[in-house]
Amino acid sequence: MNDLAEDLTTESLLERPKSALSRRVRTLTLIVVGFFWVSGGIYGNEELVSAAPPLVVFLFTALVPLVFSLPIALVTAELATAFPSEGGQVAWVEQALGPVVGGHNAYWVWLTNLLDASVYPLMAVEYLREEADLGPWAGRGVCAGLVGGIALMGLAGIDWIGKLQAVVFTATLLPCVLFIVVGVPHMKPAVWVVVDGGPTDWGLLLSWTLWLYSGFSSLGCMAGEVERPRKTYLTVIGVLFPLVLALNLLPFLVSVSLDADRDHYHAGYFRVLAQRLGGSWLRVTFTAGANVALVGLYQSQILAAERSLYAVALERGLVAPPTADADAPGRSRASRAADWLRAAPAAGGVPRAHVLFNAFGVLLLIVALPYRALVEVEMMLYCLSALLLLYAFVALRRGAAADVPRPFKLPGGTRAAAAALATPSVVCALSLAANLADAEKAAALGGVVALGGVVHLGWWARRRLARRAPTSAPS
Repeated sequence: MNDLAEDLTTESLLERPKSALSRRVRTLTLIVVGFFWVSGGIYGNEELVSAAPPLVVFLFTALVPLVFSLPIALVTAELATAFPSEGGQVAWVEQALGPVVGGHNAYWVWLTNLLDASVYPLMAVEYLREEADLGPWAGRGVCAGLVGGIALMGLAGIDWIGKLQAVVFTATLLPCVLFIVVGVPHMKPAVWVVVDGGPTDWGLLLSWTLWLYSGFSSLGCMAGEVERPRKTYLTVIGVLFPLVLALNLLPFLVSVSLDADRDHYHAGYFRVLAQRLGGSWLRVTFTAGANVALVGLYQSQILAAERSLYAVALERGLVAPPTADADAPGRSRASRAADWLRAAPAAGGVPRAHVLFNAFGVLLLIVALPYRALVEVEMMLYCLSALLLLYAFVALRRGAAADVPRPFKLPGGTRAAAAALATPSVVCALSLAANLADAEKAAALGGVVALGGVVHLGWWARRRLARRAPTSAPS
């Protein structure tokens, strides 16, 4: 294992080219893609309302972004401008902690993004089921259609994805704004401070709150493709942070004012409240916005999953470039197909093989797990990788990496920055503790981590065998 570590860390991130992908992502593109990493609107947030009394949900919804999301967003901005590498936190943790811990973290980050992506096709089915009588096969068809359609966009390239997300962003935001504007006259502040109404499900509350605000670290996964990183990242955070806070807090205040019974809240219930507020026109608009938003949410998360997996493959030397021009005469059809899969689209993005592999993984998860279980397992993995990211940030302020130019740097020095990261670290630790108190959740996390260990050991053993293999035949 030590030989492997030495081999993989010989050429550090500091010595490698900053990115193997083209820099095609501008500020507007990162805003509209990042919106679906960090929010995507209020659709599907009903589970949070059911987790605790109104005052508890209100406090968590208002405070978690300030003590958790904002520090992580600023950490991501600093690391993305100093180390603009594919995969973002996957590359940063490996640089700080080495290939063994980095390999496990990469697996957690990739699976976190894949689990999150898998939530949205299932939620789309739930929203459509409220409007139409969808049977099991029709629901599976909706999921397969969403996954397949976005995979085709990924095969076409990042330019096409950016154009689609701009349209989806507008169609998603408008129904949320209408829900808030029409609902403001119905607000009842006295309901917001109610503390009774049943016990608090701390595991669900922490998992769901973190889920709402956990996407800022994903902004770093496209660091290798972002133009003018310093200006872009600061602008994106300045736009998205207040927008996300308002979109999570205001609809909650409207909703509990209309109906404070937490037992009523399930996926799709906001559509019922929209009907109560504005009649059928607002319900139809809200339902349409929900399904459009789920397309954007899925697309953003699958982008993060693809780039996390690509970062691992690139770091391990597993990315094989096309062997020759696909149009060269005399080449077999299989060779042409392999080269097409290994190549990235001309319009930008990761190699097509990564797009197809991740789409297949989502389809497997959709069949295997309900969306609530996907969220809770995802957030446990997210907390593990977030703790490693925060440690990596401090570690990369020291040693050889301390001299790397940082176009954006958190003020106050390393000690002040480390102190600012104490609150997100505590939030992650509390969320893990609350979820691990449940035996089923603890078993699920243990199984996922153990599977990653098996994969890592298998890859390590293969690497060792390849090293020992003779390089030439005996004379």
